[in-house]
Amino acid sequence: MEQIVVGKKHLDWYYAKVNGKNIYFESIPIQSEFLDGKMDWDNKIILKEELLKHGLPVPKYAKLPFFSTKSLEKTFSNFKKPVVVKPQSGSRARHTSTNISTFMQFKKAVTLARQISPYLVVEEHLEGYICRATTVSGVLAGFYRGSFPYIIGDNQTPIGKLIEEKSTESVTLKQIKKVLKSFEGDSSQIPPMFSALKHKGEPLYKFARQGIEIERKPRKIIIKEIKITSWENPYIKFTVTCGSGTYIRSLVDDIGKELGCGGAVFLLRRTHIGSLSIDIA
Repeated sequence: MEQIVVGKKHLDWYYAKVNGKNIYFESIPIQSEFLDGKMDWDNKIILKEELLKHGLPVPKYAKLPFFSTKSLEKTFSNFKKPVVVKPQSGSRARHTSTNISTFMQFKKAVTLARQISPYLVVEEHLEGYICRATTVSGVLAGFYRGSFPYIIGDNQTPIGKLIEEKSTESVTLKQIKKVLKSFEGDSSQIPPMFSALKHKGEPLYKFARQGIEIERKPRKIIIKEIKITSWENPYIKFTVTCGSGTYIRSLVDDIGKELGCGGAVFLLRRTHIGSLSIDIA
């Protein structure tokens, strides 16, 4: 599969050779049964309407008016902030603006997206993980879940300097092994806000979604072993054998702080619980 280049300009079109035939497409290829012309599955409005027909939840959304600033203001005022602005069709991340909280930001986002399309959509900005599933012939072939990168500041240092200071280039495998070993054994851990633990009868994640921080008491945990299976900077793959009540994402966050570069979970998989194993699932 190759991207089409005209002169020196890379276009948003690609081609692949399948069974001796050249197939041209935009973005990700679409299976032949969906290429009947009746449905433009790349159109975000059409896709959302179809999902709603089948009872599947979608973020609040609206088509954006063409040129009226007054209409734009009215549309913007109907949404809880922040919002996202993107072209109705296409997967062009460079023309998508997120985390928009002011009307000035909203107008700039509209101008940016209209560089490639007059047809735009605004939708509520959802929090949580980014998930993508891939199916082949109706069978789930892969599932990806990613979290947004973040950096911890001190209310004094500029973001650019923090990113530079927290680079992983100076971290060695020897340091990583030493830090991981220090987390083995009995210890205490503060549960994360995005958890199902209750506060006054409500799970903590409900407060977290509202931006409310609740004080949590440390809880005793036990980590029997942390074993590295691979390391390719900045990614570390390891297994953890631990007792119940251990939050792995909090553990990774603490490990990152100890290393001085920060840390976040890229992929998490539970392989055992008690006598049950994923091998017999």
